[in-house]
Amino acid sequence: VVLLLGLGAWRVAKLDDGQAPVPVYRVPDICTPFAVIDLLQRIDADRRKSRAAPYRDELQGTIRDLERIHFAPDIEQANGHGDLQAIARDWVGKVS
Repeated sequence: VVLLLGLGAWRVAKLDDGQAPVPVYRVPDICTPFAVIDLLQRIDADRRKSRAAPYRDELQGTIRDLERIHFAPDIEQANGHGDLQAIARDWVGKVS
């Protein structure tokens, strides 16, 4: 019985090779500033996604720019400023 339990545990451990599934990012259906910033923050927070590492500074700069453009109180409202869908598509393409 102990041998069977050990063998079963070994097989389960062998299946789990220690790598978590890589998250798949997708462009939001409706690209609002909130949705795109959320997407970019999720990409930034996922340190396991090594493809984002070379772009980390650029990604964080894009997040700051979007927050400033759309939400800073001292900036004139920028409704419709920038192509949010293109920004989201660009980042999903970089990390996919």
